[in-house]
Amino acid sequence: MADLNRTDADVTMFLLNQNSMKHPNPVNDPYFSAHRRADIDTRNLTLYTADALTSAIACAEQFQIRNDHNNATTPMTSSVVAWWATVTLGMSEAQLATAYRLLATTDIVLMGRSITILPGDALLASQRAYSTLSTGLPDDQWQIELRGWFEEALASTQFEVMAYASKSIDGLSPYGQLIIPNISSVWEAMCNQQIMRNTGGFQSFSVLGISLILALGACIYMVNWFLETIVTAIRKKRRRNEAKSAEWRMDMMLYQQCIAFAAVKHIRWEKTDSEVPITSKDVSFSRIGS
Repeated sequence: MADLNRTDADVTMFLLNQNSMKHPNPVNDPYFSAHRRADIDTRNLTLYTADALTSAIACAEQFQIRNDHNNATTPMTSSVVAWWATVTLGMSEAQLATAYRLLATTDIVLMGRSITILPGDALLASQRAYSTLSTGLPDDQWQIELRGWFEEALASTQFEVMAYASKSIDGLSPYGQLIIPNISSVWEAMCNQQIMRNTGGFQSFSVLGISLILALGACIYMVNWFLETIVTAIRKKRRRNEAKSAEWRMDMMLYQQCIAFAAVKHIRWEKTDSEVPITSKDVSFSRIGS
């Protein structure tokens, strides 16, 4: 038990009762150790159960705070001792407030918090079991479990740090009330400067960017709409390159259709110098080709 008496760390012990869990093969993992035979005569099966009613595993967690301005650090120690040692690092008020926000999330030790958050799904080994029958466990299952708890603890810590700026009390009304205490400017600045990912129904966008896109798009559309008319008018006024305007006009779809109809039957056309050629009044398309 001397290894559990750590004054330089936060120690958490996890106890596991496998109860009636059975495995098809022996389990050599020290936390889930199972070598006792449990023969089932009715089905001629040999299964294996836990070696002991209860098995234990302990985690020692250490924390350290560092001041980047003078490279002063606290020792690797427990969260409480690390917090009290921060006052010796020559930190500014803003740095102390930041350190407090980080260490305040360890009020429940990190690894133990994972068990608190996921009491029924804390063990990844349960995902490989149905009722009291397991499909088998690898020899390093205890490492897989601790890795999962640690990742869950980090995610919880990140959430707690962001929750500092949370002002939502949805679902608590009328039993809950939001009270903003009188705090120093440093703490208020941290709350106002908190950047969070918005997972709700709101999206951030640039009004200037959208305005520029709409304005430039409208300009391009207007230029495209009037460009041919303006260029043709200028050419007519200066009497230069009028043939290019006529060639441009003749390549348009409506003029190609005009030429196709003219090849079938002689048709009188009017306004052939405009964008849309039309037939004479006494000609109808229903009689074309008849």
